[in-house]
Amino acid sequence: MSTRSVVLAAVIGLSLTACGDGGPTSTAVYSGGDSYESVMVGSTKRWYRLHIPTRTTPGPLAPLVVAFHGYGQSAEGLELQSGLDAAADAAGVIVAYPEAYYGTWDVNGELEELLQVYDVDFARALVAQVRANHVVDRRKVVAVGMSNGAVFVHRLACLAADDFAGFVSVAGAMLRNVAAACQPLNPMSVLHVLGSSDSYFPPAGGSAVFPADSGVAFWAGRAGCGSGRRSGTLPDTARDGLPIATTTWTGCPSGVSVGMVRISGGGHAWPGATIPPNEESFGRMSRSYNASRAVMDFARAVVRK
Repeated sequence: MSTRSVVLAAVIGLSLTACGDGGPTSTAVYSGGDSYESVMVGSTKRWYRLHIPTRTTPGPLAPLVVAFHGYGQSAEGLELQSGLDAAADAAGVIVAYPEAYYGTWDVNGELEELLQVYDVDFARALVAQVRANHVVDRRKVVAVGMSNGAVFVHRLACLAADDFAGFVSVAGAMLRNVAAACQPLNPMSVLHVLGSSDSYFPPAGGSAVFPADSGVAFWAGRAGCGSGRRSGTLPDTARDGLPIATTTWTGCPSGVSVGMVRISGGGHAWPGATIPPNEESFGRMSRSYNASRAVMDFARAVVRK
């Protein structure tokens, strides 16, 4: 766990009003920075990194992205690898990077029983603290996870849909036992990004995890989308020979989007990462699709119901 921290600059201007659902409709001016923060979850202190962009002219309150790292990774590791900070600066989005207590996220509730580690409560407490201290649009709080973090955000969406508007799953999948008990309080927007050659989470799924199509279809059904799908492709701008196919579910409620991006030949990777993975261990990474920019576009577009 990194001990590096830098001082977060103070919010320099804020005006708050409320709309019908309690969400803010104000403008704000703020200066940014990076810090290492803590929040108490019961009697346990939990840590997260926080990145605030700088905006010197009045604008809307910022979406909040909560980014969950992979197994054995760290909050700072995902921050450096993904390029989320640069994308957040361009989009005016706040990013928090939670730190797993034992290097892994509790994807099915076992750590709660065995070790009294409450990761869902941690996510809720983090969101509450950032919202209380910074210029966050409460209607636009989203989670994103990589690998083990991606598996966890499926569970988080089931249990904390009142805090999150949606989630992005990168190189992960939904557990079948989580789906069996999943009853989200609100429709959730979903973006699932995967590689067709991911050996850790194959698109075909397995005994414990849904196939990718089934997992996203599950969320489309829970959100009240129609059964129709619209398919498309994205250009191979990097000419790396990894075709990109998109699927979007139609008939979703206003403000809700459900979709999937499948990278043909892509491995267990964060597409467009600043630090590419070791291809021998994890497979190939698309440079044509930038997952970090996609996360920011997702966060700005969704609206919590």
